[in-house]
Amino acid sequence: AAAAAASPAGRLHLVRDQAEWGSLCEAAARVPAHTLCALLACAAADWSVTVYSRDPALLTATLTALRLALRPLEWRGAWLPLVPRARAGAEQLAQLRAGGVAAMVGVVQPAHEPSLPPPRPAEGRAVHLLLPDGPLLGAAKDTPLPRLPARLLTRVHALLAAAAATNPAAPPPTPRAAAAADDADAAAGEAARLGDWLPMPRGGGGGGGG
Repeated sequence: AAAAAASPAGRLHLVRDQAEWGSLCEAAARVPAHTLCALLACAAADWSVTVYSRDPALLTATLTALRLALRPLEWRGAWLPLVPRARAGAEQLAQLRAGGVAAMVGVVQPAHEPSLPPPRPAEGRAVHLLLPDGPLLGAAKDTPLPRLPARLLTRVHALLAAAAATNPAAPPPTPRAAAAADDADAAAGEAARLGDWLPMPRGGGGGGGG
């Protein structure tokens, strides 16, 4: 294992894991847990998720955290963390939606303009949200949105709280380290694999693959 970590590929994986873990910690610290759970439920159901903010770092952290939280499953749809809320960005999103591809998208609001609320999505199986804590918007006001099972909500909230309290610069916890740590550290370790707790289908589809 030490030799693998010392190789260029191993070092690259360590850097990637560190960056993803930092994103999960930042998103958990800045976005309310109930909002992240709602977005995670939509992603797990293979819905498109579009988040809006004037803060590019928050957009990237949130969408990276969602993709990480689905592990060991993989998000197989489009993943565009930074798209400008301008004509070029609107055209890119229109092309994506016309293809019927599920997508996680971060839309950057202009820094010099008011933080405008997003429009409702034009299609079903999609949600829009203004970060960090705006309402989750479906295609219609009464659109039923995916939800995590009640028995998992408390657990996922605890995992997010543990991640929010963790130093993002610290190395990502490993199963062995988590097993040897106290309860809070163990919960932080499990937070990196929330996908283990999600009731997602293990077969095909944009959101998962096993």
